[in-house]
Amino acid sequence: MFSRSLIQKNWLKLRRLATNKPVHLSGSLTSSSTRKMGSTQDSAHEKVKFNTLENEKVVEVVLDNPKTLNALDTDMISLLWDKLKIWNDHPDKAPSVVLMKGAGEKAF
Repeated sequence: MFSRSLIQKNWLKLRRLATNKPVHLSGSLTSSSTRKMGSTQDSAHEKVKFNTLENEKVVEVVLDNPKTLNALDTDMISLLWDKLKIWNDHPDKAPSVVLMKGAGEKAF
């Protein structure tokens, strides 16, 4: 189970790194700055894939963004956050293990 404060603390760190400005957490994490960048949540779904293994107790997260060597953008972070929040709010649906890897041969 994830601690809500731990998730929020790490989310804020990721958002600060991605946007170079302070972020205040409230409700949904899809910000107006994300929408201004022209990327959509649909493109994030193409760049982050969740594969369930072993009776839904192991989830493999695959980052597939070859143009940026699998670097996280704000849409990808929002998608990951949403999944973590679901798992936090519903521990019975949360996996025991989350593996994260990058697609391709050049980067993480």
